[in-house]
Amino acid sequence: MKQCNALESSAQKLSAARVRALGVSMDPIPAQLAFAKKYGLTFPLLCDVDGSLCDAFEVPHPNNRPARYSYLFHNQKLIWVDHQVNPSKHIEHALQAVARHRAGQSHP
Repeated sequence: MKQCNALESSAQKLSAARVRALGVSMDPIPAQLAFAKKYGLTFPLLCDVDGSLCDAFEVPHPNNRPARYSYLFHNQKLIWVDHQVNPSKHIEHALQAVARHRAGQSHP
């Protein structure tokens, strides 16, 4: 939840940096819709009930609870990965990665 709140509260910063946030959950669509409504989320949530997206990105999902990972892509290329998401620093780290990428110093 903290990660979702950070994304939602930073929507203007992300938009200004031309970054689009997406969330992924293994919960079914009705549960995701209720979650988004309850917490006022405006970014899209992708439904991965079978874990195929998690598997494709090697995200562990014990008991259908995916680990909190973040990825940044540009032109269909992976430019940054965070496998140890810290919700209080998450947006700052993502925006720093965007800035490094734009400066030509990207390292996934």
